[in-house]
Amino acid sequence: MRIVIGIIGSMLGLIVVLLLVLLVSAGLSLDHEFEHTSRTEALPLLVLGVSDGLVRIPARGMMFRARVAGLEQDGPAVIMLHGFPETSMMWEPLIEEAVAAGFQVVAFDQRGYSPGARPDGVEPYELSEVVADLFAVASAVGMERFHLVAHDWGSIAGWLATKENPDRILSYASLSIPHPSTIGAANAADSIPSYIRFFQRPGLAERLLFALDSRLLRGMYSEMPPDLLTEYLAVFSETVQVVQVVMTHLVAQANSLGEIHDSAE
Repeated sequence: MRIVIGIIGSMLGLIVVLLLVLLVSAGLSLDHEFEHTSRTEALPLLVLGVSDGLVRIPARGMMFRARVAGLEQDGPAVIMLHGFPETSMMWEPLIEEAVAAGFQVVAFDQRGYSPGARPDGVEPYELSEVVADLFAVASAVGMERFHLVAHDWGSIAGWLATKENPDRILSYASLSIPHPSTIGAANAADSIPSYIRFFQRPGLAERLLFALDSRLLRGMYSEMPPDLLTEYLAVFSETVQVVQVVMTHLVAQANSLGEIHDSAE
């Protein structure tokens, strides 16, 4: 019996040591100086018809980091919504193609991702708020009506936007996410994605993502170009609190998905 107790004690001790290693290594991977926020705060404010590249767009009392291009053109407008765990940088190749085709383009980092748009709590990240941001940003850049392109969790917001204000959206292209009516109620026990369940455990996901030099997070980006990896790590490494904000964003969207599904039936 003493041998069994000793083995159990040793295993528990090893688990404690491993947990400490994970916690310490996660802390070492974080950017406690908020360098990405500092760089964002130094970006110029949007100037209608003039701005090109990275700017800050004021909307709804917040400041959204955005990539804009072709605003000096007279062509149709298009707004692009990124997914998780990404930023507007994912759209750069498409932005170039769209501008070459004559479009005016805006791709902004959504709330939680933009350093100037990270409110506290869960309710500020419900889909209705994300959709309100979309239309506010569109108005801020003078896009009364626009084409909409969205990916992943940005697509969920896009689907709701087409329902909330269809007159302002000329067309909608949803990448990787079908209409919510085909997905199933998000509050059903068997329909919540497993990674969302993982994110719903406060403190756990954030620390595991950054443990051992952000190995798990880097693994999610393993097939992406180096410039994307650099930007995404810069955004998500601004202390655990930033990741918690984005996790909150996803959980709130997952909770809201059931409401969209119900209204679509």
